[in-house]
This record gives sequence, structure tokens and C-alpha cells, in this order.
Amino acid sequence: MKRVIGMVFLYLGIFVASTFGAERYPIFPQFASGIGWSSTLFFANQGVAEVSDIVVSFYKNNGDPLQVQSNLGTASSYTFSLALGATQRIQVVPSGSFQEGYVVVKYPWTGDPVRATEIFRYENNGTVEVEVGVPQQEQGDHFSFPVEINSAEGILTAVVLANPADFNPGNLITQTLVLNLIDTNGNINSTATVTLGPGEQGTYYLNQIFSGLGDFIGTLSVSSPMSAGVLAMRQDKQAFGGISTDGGPILGPFLASGNIYYEAEPNDSPTEGDIINFPRPSSTIFAGTIGFDGDEDYYQFEGNAGDIISIICWRDESVNYNYLDPVLAVYRWMTDHYELVGFNDQNGLAPQLYPMNDSFIQMRLPADDVYYIGVYDYWDYGDSNSAYWLDVKLP
Repeated sequence: MKRVIGMVFLYLGIFVASTFGAERYPIFPQFASGIGWSSTLFFANQGVAEVSDIVVSFYKNNGDPLQVQSNLGTASSYTFSLALGATQRIQVVPSGSFQEGYVVVKYPWTGDPVRATEIFRYENNGTVEVEVGVPQQEQGDHFSFPVEINSAEGILTAVVLANPADFNPGNLITQTLVLNLIDTNGNINSTATVTLGPGEQGTYYLNQIFSGLGDFIGTLSVSSPMSAGVLAMRQDKQAFGGISTDGGPILGPFLASGNIYYEAEPNDSPTEGDIINFPRPSSTIFAGTIGFDGDEDYYQFEGNAGDIISIICWRDESVNYNYLDPVLAVYRWMTDHYELVGFNDQNGLAPQLYPMNDSFIQMRLPADDVYYIGVYDYWDYGDSNSAYWLDVKLP
């Protein structure tokens, strides 16, 4: 079948970009200017051909256009081209009233990479108190970064979350992001969600998201169903700094355990999907195979509004000549079509840490309904060697 298809911090811009498609959408999840705050953005063409129609757009926290003053004039959006090896600078002035939001960059994906860097600074009474240079970071649907909260030492951790409408042109969506605090032993300490409307952005100390959170050391893992911007920050007494935000989740706590079940064919359409009806909470492992070109496997389960589910699909490395590049999707039926409510192609982890071709979805279910998990190969390839493991955890 066809596929069912006001808080001011040291601002460190994280550059998030789609890997495939006709256009790329890098993002700086938080932006601030005025009363001494300013940013300078640099864009360099690393490729061997000119890149035209690069659009840099500034947005308010609610997604409305934000006019800024820069060396290119006063505007909410700037368009320019980059010749081979060329660099473009956008310097936003520190004067004027305070403004904050985020920045999205759009340019055609021609195979010639554009790389962005941001220099952030804060000037007070003629003295530059903070100046930091930050390179871009590539996109994933998942992010993770270290967390330390120590009230006695005045150490806090914060996160900026953005849901740019540019990520889904013509299909404005509300997203609920799932955040997990994972302790030093690799256990989930707390799970919380943050919902952002189309174009919205929010800045939070972690103890605002996780009620009652005290001193803590560990990692925050953030997952979005359809891509978002994430920025991590640390406050150490009166100083603010950025935290290196890694692409990819923390997978260990979401691996399923227990008995292994084997897919039952035919499960090539949602209605034929293997039914997951184990007693809840359920932590289940399925073994399956994408047996031929264009093959798709489906699994179905009943879920309730607010349920947080996690699904990992990883290639069975014990099978020789297994070239499977698994893709995960979650759907529900909407009167006359299957609605895509969750998707992941690459989990975002670097190859030396975990195979990048494996996929991971963690999401909050939007309604009481029957949900369908789809597994297929990115290249629509399949054979008897294309074996996978599917870990499904349901509350």
C-alpha cells in the first residue's frame, strides 16, 4: 500500500537545519536585542556554487514578525545571496528598547552548505561584560544536554523551546514536547511536557517545568513529534552561559525489556497491524523484517489522551548484509484519512555513539483513540536480511 502519508539569558544561537528536502530551515531558538544586548550573525558559503535567496527572519515569542535594527537596515526579514566562499554579516544593534524572540534562516538546499555562527555580547556602561562565539548545531527531533541544579551554589539550568511555523510551511501545528530528567544512574527522575502553538517560543528554568524539583545532576532529554528548536543555558550565581546541546536523545531508559514477540503477517496496512494488547504498563519488544521493496509493517494499540509513549526501531546488527534504514511513524484515523501525529527518520545520534539510521519517537498522545505504528525503509528497500527490533513502551 502507499505510505500514510521575559527572561534574559546569555543567548547562544543553535543552528537547526533540515537534512533533506528542497529547503533548509536553520533556527536560533532565542534572540535578544536592546538595552545592551546584541547579536552578530555570520553566514558563510562552504560549497562550490553560489547560494541564492537566503532569507533570515526574526520573530517574536508568539511567532509574529519582529523588526530589528541592523547593518542591513530596519526590517523583520533580510534576503541575500552568497558567492563561493563569501561571508555575510548581520549585526543587530544593542540600542533601543528590549526585544526578544527567535531567528529562522531559510535557503534552497542545492548541496552547497551554508554555515552560520553567532557572536553574542552584552555591554553595560561602555564595558563588554559577555562575549561568546557559538557555532551552528544541526537539527534533530531530539536533543539532550547536561543539567546541574545546586541551590546552595546558585547554579540553575534553563531551556528555550521554539516551534517555528517555518518548519511546517502551510501546515501550522501545535506541538507538545516531552522532557525527561535522567539521573546519574540512567533512570528517569521526572517527565514533563510543554505545549507550543504555531510559531511560539518559551524560556523556562527547569524547576518551572518540573514542579518540586530540587538539587539535581544528570541529563535532560527533549523530544518533539515534528521538529523544534532547543537551546540550553546555565546560570552560575550572576553569570550566564550556554550549554553544549547534543543532537539525539538519551535512549537507555526507553529500551523495552521482557519477552520478544515476532511480527505476524500480513501487517502491511494499519487495519492489519499487529495488535499490542498487553497489560499496561507495557514494555514490549517486537522482531520484524521489511521483507521486500516497498514493504511496510504496522502495529496498533489503544491510547488515552495525555499518554506518553516511546518507540525505538533499530536495525538488527546480528544479521549480515542488513542495510535497513528504518523510519518510524505514528498515525490515527480521522474520518477519511490517516493523520500523521509522530515521525522520526534519524534519531540524531552520531554514528560512534549509536547507529544514526535508527529511529526514536517519544510523544504525548493527543486523544483517546486507536493509534498505528508504521515501520518502513527510508529507501523503500527490503529483503530477508532487513531485520529490525521495535521497542514499544506504553503507560
